[in-house]
Amino acid sequence: MENPASSNLEKDSLQLLRAALDKLDAGFSALTPATSAPDQQALERVLFEVAERLKDNYPYFHPLYAGQMLKPPHPVARLAYMLAMWINPNNHALDAEKPVPRWKKKPWPRSPKCLAGKLIWAT
Repeated sequence: MENPASSNLEKDSLQLLRAALDKLDAGFSALTPATSAPDQQALERVLFEVAERLKDNYPYFHPLYAGQMLKPPHPVARLAYMLAMWINPNNHALDAEKPVPRWKKKPWPRSPKCLAGKLIWAT
């Protein structure tokens, strides 16, 4: 195990993810409990292998890396993505009209039309 004091990766926000998962889980409290639990040893093997392979990347996240030109994902974006993956909201049909699909529906101020292969806006 590596020394956590020498860590370059921010991990404190994982406590917030756990709290957000508990809040999300409470929203589904009317459902019967899901009894299938993943094999923790198999998960550990796979995740540790992924972590080992990822160590071969350049440290793009670190500001002292000379090739660093893009910023890493904001902690809120990283946590929100992980939270959403627990229920995979993009796997639902639009006719269900749950909140995530409504977020994706953006009203167009004008309708796009195609004329001679070029996109134009109807006024």
